[in-house]
Amino acid sequence: MAHDSGGAAVLSLRKALEAGVFAFDLSGSKDPAGAERILTRAFPEPGPELLVLAGVGRSRSGMPGPANGPREFEPAGEPVDAFDDVRRLSERLRLRRPPVLMLPTLPTDLAQRSRWIDGLERMCEEQRIEDWAVRWDPRGPGPGPEGHSPRLLYSPASLLDRRVFDATPSAIAPGADGLFITDPFAGGMLDGRRFSSSLSNRRPLDRPPDLRGLEARFGPVLALRYLTDGTGRTLTDAALRYLLQKPKVVSVILPLPPPEDLDRILSFEERPPLTAAEIARIDRP
Repeated sequence: MAHDSGGAAVLSLRKALEAGVFAFDLSGSKDPAGAERILTRAFPEPGPELLVLAGVGRSRSGMPGPANGPREFEPAGEPVDAFDDVRRLSERLRLRRPPVLMLPTLPTDLAQRSRWIDGLERMCEEQRIEDWAVRWDPRGPGPGPEGHSPRLLYSPASLLDRRVFDATPSAIAPGADGLFITDPFAGGMLDGRRFSSSLSNRRPLDRPPDLRGLEARFGPVLALRYLTDGTGRTLTDAALRYLLQKPKVVSVILPLPPPEDLDRILSFEERPPLTAAEIARIDRP
């Protein structure tokens, strides 16, 4: 799960762990220092089950920075340079389980890429990191030829953005074992956060919202009503059901909800699964 902020986030993190969620993502945080503080408040003495997805690079605060895209980080030198960030993070958080290293990209030069992959694999063997994954943008080139590509990838995907699934399996990752999904609720479009924030940010003297603009913005969400009307599901239920039935998807990284919404989101399996016809309709171009 990605982090939010404040005391509510601390409560949500603890409830999530009690519910069986063991992996927490710091790699995509826009405020890595704040994310670390919240995680430390929630788990001052983390147990061996807690797994952190850690980013690389540096922020202005000197903490490990977010891994949001290849322009923010270009690997250079040896992978041990990236591990130094992760080692310091592990020490600050007092982690008992090696983190997963989330890389925004790998070197484009194949010789340097091979050195990085070999170095990362040695770190796994030495239990310095549990595993590593590389971000893949489905709009860009593939992650690399076989033998030079990662085992694990992470990429945004949702009911509104299915580009990662439109590629052939070989294009997604030659020899890859799995795919982490980020942004499963489409930036708040599917769980109501985007609509709520657009209303709460309005000022008394603001002009009324443009109906055509609202239709263009939220029309794709309204078009998914067939997944919820008369089914007992919410859109977050449908989103998680859809993503987790996709081949190679090993985990979906959720935005951390308020404590009052956490139980409902995590209990999505208690609602009806998607039918084959519904899945085919979602996948229809």
